[in-house]
Amino acid sequence: MEANGKLPAVLSYFTILGWIIGLILHQNKPTSLSALHLRQTLGLYILAIGISIASLALGFLGLLISAANIILLIFWVIGLINAATGKEVPVPVIGNFIEKTLKPYIN
Repeated sequence: MEANGKLPAVLSYFTILGWIIGLILHQNKPTSLSALHLRQTLGLYILAIGISIASLALGFLGLLISAANIILLIFWVIGLINAATGKEVPVPVIGNFIEKTLKPYIN
């Protein structure tokens, strides 16, 4: 699994600790697959934190925030499936933005 970057790509989807381990493995043996999925999961984590902060500030919009969390969960599952199958495909809707934004930081 490690040879083509699948291990760090898949690990990155399992908590921040998994992301850090995936980043360390990626730095030892970088692949385009692991880099893409490290960027995608970091973007999803940042959005999840942003949604959590928004839910604290705008508690009365709970339904919209719940919908955003469900959408992020769907994107997370899609990304995990892509990583496990070795596909270098960004998550829908926000994936290309994440790629443009985070590519300078994770190669």
